[in-house]
Amino acid sequence: MVGAVFAGEVVERQTYLNGTVYLLIEASAEDGGTAQLAVTLPREEGEPVEEGDLSLSAPAATWFGAVSGGEHHERWDEALDAPYTEIGLRVERVENEDATVPWQSVAVVARVRGDVAEIEIAAVTP
Repeated sequence: MVGAVFAGEVVERQTYLNGTVYLLIEASAEDGGTAQLAVTLPREEGEPVEEGDLSLSAPAATWFGAVSGGEHHERWDEALDAPYTEIGLRVERVENEDATVPWQSVAVVARVRGDVAEIEIAAVTP
C-alpha cells in the first residue's frame, strides 16, 4: 500500500459557509488495495490543512491515520489544459486503531480534477 498510487473519485464534496471545502475520496490501486481520504481544505490556498483522515486496506493489511499537517494549491495541467487541486498531507497513525502494519506516518499527495482523484502514498522516514 505504501508507495502505491490509487485512482478513484470524489464521492462527497461540501462547501461550507466559511469557505472551507470537505472532500471524501474513495480510490483503489492495481494490487487490490483501497484508500479512503477525508479532508477539509481551508478557504485560502496555502493555508495549513489540519483536518482529515486516511484509511488504507488491502487483502491482508489495514491502516488508519489522522492528518497532522499539509496544504493545498491550485495547479494547471498542461497536458489536459485544465485546472486541478493538489493536496499534500502528512498523516500520522492513530494509535488506538487496529492496524496490521507498523507505519507511524505516511506522506500523501492527492490530485483532484472535478470528481476524478488520484492519491499517492509514500512512507515517511523519521
